[in-house]
Amino acid sequence: MAYVRTVKTSSGATAVQIVWSSRKGSRSIEHLGSAHDDVELAALKAAAAERLAAGQTELDLGISGHLEPGTLPILSSQMTSLWETLCVAYRALGFESAAKSDNVFRDLVLARIIEPTSKIDAERVLTEVGLSPASYATVKRRLPRYAKPGWRQALAAVSAAHAKARGGMFAQLCTDLPWTQHLSEVWRMTDPDERQASLALRDGEPKDIRSAVDWYRTHNRLHCGDATTMAADALAAYSADTALGRDALLVCDTTEMADALNQRLHQSRRDRDAPTVTAARGQKIGVGDLIITRRNDPTIDFHLSTPNAELLPPVRNGDRWWVAAVDSGTNRLAAERMTDGARAVFDGAYLCEHVNLGYAVTTHSAQGVTCDSTRAVPSDSASRSLFYVAVTRGRTNNNVYLYENAAESDAAPTEEGRHRPIRGSDGEAADLARAVLARDDRPVTAHQAAAVSPASSLPSIVVNLLEAHRANVSRWRDEHSLWRDVADRFTVDMSQARSMRLSRTRERDHGLEL
Repeated sequence: MAYVRTVKTSSGATAVQIVWSSRKGSRSIEHLGSAHDDVELAALKAAAAERLAAGQTELDLGISGHLEPGTLPILSSQMTSLWETLCVAYRALGFESAAKSDNVFRDLVLARIIEPTSKIDAERVLTEVGLSPASYATVKRRLPRYAKPGWRQALAAVSAAHAKARGGMFAQLCTDLPWTQHLSEVWRMTDPDERQASLALRDGEPKDIRSAVDWYRTHNRLHCGDATTMAADALAAYSADTALGRDALLVCDTTEMADALNQRLHQSRRDRDAPTVTAARGQKIGVGDLIITRRNDPTIDFHLSTPNAELLPPVRNGDRWWVAAVDSGTNRLAAERMTDGARAVFDGAYLCEHVNLGYAVTTHSAQGVTCDSTRAVPSDSASRSLFYVAVTRGRTNNNVYLYENAAESDAAPTEEGRHRPIRGSDGEAADLARAVLARDDRPVTAHQAAAVSPASSLPSIVVNLLEAHRANVSRWRDEHSLWRDVADRFTVDMSQARSMRLSRTRERDHGLEL
């Protein structure tokens, strides 16, 4: 949006300019003239206003009065409904908590939504809204804080969380926009063959999926049986992993199973009389327990003993921590994050609502987690996306213990009343895995649904929209291809220029003509 700005010149005059556009650091500016007093400045500003309004006619409201024809002055403005709506959206997206309730940052963001303009001109926009904005000096003092990596990462985390919840449209944009980055190789797993197999589970065609399942089967990664037996087998394998010093993780498809496994591991590793605190869902946590945080919260400060705390990402959903100390009297605990050694204290509502034991987690909670070994216990009714998450968390080992809901009811107890274990063959486990992977629950947008429908069955307006969409996507790809060619040629030219400079400096005369 074009706007008028004034700039002090070296001679002490005030230049009046129109900024027509500003993109990627470059501006299109029209200089109208320089004023040496208030009268000249007012005249130049009036000329600029007329220049901006060129081609626009005035609406005759039939109101007679003392005002001269022209732009009416803005005496006051109360955009209460607009501002409150923007504030609600800002909070709903999680930006308020990510920005630690910084109202200066919020005002800058929302002002530039109302009118895309400079930081210094945002003060005018906020005044027109009816607010009392912070001074530009205050804004400049805050800018270094906003430029820190931790600040940007907190905002990116809440944005990504919101995008995941609306995956259909997000995936559509990733498909359409040629500059989108796509996952072409996985680096979490150490085995290259497992990397390729995991990609097939994620996006592969039926033939690729069959090959991937065969790889997991031949490497003894697939097991099946009733729920109780699979949970017990996964727990035993997890205990063996941790005994060898591996960072292991249990992944379950239900909260109930995760809670049961967490409770067993907590009781087996703690003295009965050791002090504990109460966390989410009433779980008891003691010193040495592994916990997981379940909500992003940049307002939780790291302890002073944390090295380089200002460079570390804030407390995030999915982070795992070792408990270093507990205070039963005040119901708080101190913990150290496994990935980077960050130390924090959790108490109050956050501890009681967003902290759980972290030995076993649900599949949704496991997204973004990386460990050495994963033991996943999904049901035969799981979806493809959840199955993919469950079997791709480990670097060196990912085992799946698929349980059949029907097998649980078929498991008759022994004569002593104990559970009778039911285990299937690796072939049966592979069949169950293929059935799960055929259950794709990824959201589909209206564009995708219409694109696979016969044109004769669609309204003409939808057909026209699809044609326009295809034309736009084709144009974007052509323009991006041209841009890439220019960028690649520039990179080659710069590389050659550097090589020439280096070769000259290696000569005996250092590039000088002696």
